[in-house]
Amino acid sequence: MRSAIRPKKMKLGPYDAFSALPTLIIFSLFPFLDVYLSSWSTEYSIIFGFTGLSIIASVSSITVIFFLGPKPFITKPEALFLSYLLLFSVIISVGISIGKNEETTTTHISAVIQLVGMYLVSKTIQVRYVKIFCIFMISFLSIVSLYTYNWYFIQPEHVSAAGHRIKYQAIALVFLVPATICAVLSEKIYTIPILFISVLTLFLIGARSEFIAYILTVPFIALSFRKIFFSVTITCVIAASVYLLRDISAIQQAVDASRIGNLLDIRSDNSYIMRMYMLKEAVQTISSNPFLGDYASYDPGDYAHNILSAWVDLGVFGLIMLLLVFFFSINLYKSIPNYFVDERLKKVSGILMMQVFILLIIAKVYFYPLTAFAVGFLGQVAADAARTRAAYRSFALSTRMT
Repeated sequence: MRSAIRPKKMKLGPYDAFSALPTLIIFSLFPFLDVYLSSWSTEYSIIFGFTGLSIIASVSSITVIFFLGPKPFITKPEALFLSYLLLFSVIISVGISIGKNEETTTTHISAVIQLVGMYLVSKTIQVRYVKIFCIFMISFLSIVSLYTYNWYFIQPEHVSAAGHRIKYQAIALVFLVPATICAVLSEKIYTIPILFISVLTLFLIGARSEFIAYILTVPFIALSFRKIFFSVTITCVIAASVYLLRDISAIQQAVDASRIGNLLDIRSDNSYIMRMYMLKEAVQTISSNPFLGDYASYDPGDYAHNILSAWVDLGVFGLIMLLLVFFFSINLYKSIPNYFVDERLKKVSGILMMQVFILLIIAKVYFYPLTAFAVGFLGQVAADAARTRAAYRSFALSTRMT
């Protein structure tokens, strides 16, 4: 079995250096630019926020892929996902031509751009450099922690409803990836602190769906640590409990302030009630149009917050295509030989796909941006394994001939 790749033994080349640019654009600039723009209006955020950065990152990624990187390698899940994007784009065009709601179609155009941007970024990301990503994530965590503490406990009256929605979703969107990557790729001694800080940060942000997805995948993240994981976990839980129980009122304040606390009484939560109403409307639309759906038949933003939103807008064929992306991703993951790839990278790709699927089931719309990233990342891992296998076979063949 190949040993894990160590960053300190690898030298950064031109491809590695330039490939960091689109990754940093998406994962560093987006949440803070979006927070800034949300203080103006949602319209500016859509035009110049994630959409604008996705275009810049896409151009950077294309440049890296075609001029500096290895030959592009497209797997079956990626090909199916790109076909899914094409179907989405065609339906948007038809919707525009027949006069569907302009705000909804504009949002969907922006979503396509974001999905393309995230996919292309995933094709250039260099997650082998563990220390670089750990440093980035710790820095990111520090900023987020300070921001969320200020948000909940110091200036909550300054946060508008629209701004609140954009801010926590923007940060949680890009936080989930580095949190997962670092927890899996870091040394064992750092894994538990990273998991603990990540869960705490998602709690403070108030991103309930990302919080649930991360919690549900923690056992898979730490599966290989067995006894070490459980012993250190017990130690951390005891230490954290002793520290927090010093002030019960502080715990109550944190739970009450966080949206996560509402999960304890979800049926009385306003967001949950609204989403159940939207889901009911979506089911009625599906029952009336079971094959083709009814694109943009809802008021802007009033879509089902789960994978059924694909059935409403793209019809049953769109939903099936999206589900097949995950089905083929499972097959691809199983087919990647551990001998020709860093097993930790393979593990990251599987966990990211698992998290995205959980998010689509419980809370996210069918054009959730991290879907594109997870599919592309898995494709990159498979491509690296295929290239390593080809190089190994070529070397073995040349050795026999000599």
